[in-house]
Amino acid sequence: MPDGLLSDKRSGDSDSEKDMDWRSRPLLELTLHIVNIHHYSARLEMPHLNGLLVQVALAHAAEHPELRRIKALFHELRSSLSEHMHEEEATLFPYIRVMEDAASGKGHLLTPPTWTLRAPIQTMSHGHANVRNLLKEMRQASSNYTASPDACFSCKILFEKLAAFDRSLVEHLYLEDEILFPRAIERRIGKDGRMRDEG
Repeated sequence: MPDGLLSDKRSGDSDSEKDMDWRSRPLLELTLHIVNIHHYSARLEMPHLNGLLVQVALAHAAEHPELRRIKALFHELRSSLSEHMHEEEATLFPYIRVMEDAASGKGHLLTPPTWTLRAPIQTMSHGHANVRNLLKEMRQASSNYTASPDACFSCKILFEKLAAFDRSLVEHLYLEDEILFPRAIERRIGKDGRMRDEG
């Protein structure tokens, strides 16, 4: 397993995301799934995790200085992910939905240059790489979210919740990097390199 505890979806592990064949479902359905499941749960969990981290670090960082590092990493992750999700929902996902409507004859694309899709996807992919690096550092700092033998109940709960958040985020990134983005580019550009769905 890469990075110890958690495996990347490229390793082929089976999980709940594979119950749905997202490689054949409409792109609109996939973007709605990402927003309604992954973005929603992230926004719900991040404030709670941050509060728990602050509480545990305040009480136990003197004996476990790694908690300060984990708190700082999570703060950076939360900031980066919040901005990233907002950008996707405000620009990229609406464009993908308009593109799919054009493909089905329900609308027209008004922005023909190829970079109108490739550029934001490249930006999002760079953001994903940053998130993956932060997750990797959090796993290392927390010994793969393993609480020490003398850890309090709150610390054990914190690490369990961080591990679950990590798993959900890995699924989230996989759906976008490995399925949504390649399919959107293929739909927009076409395997032959020509523009498609111009209406």
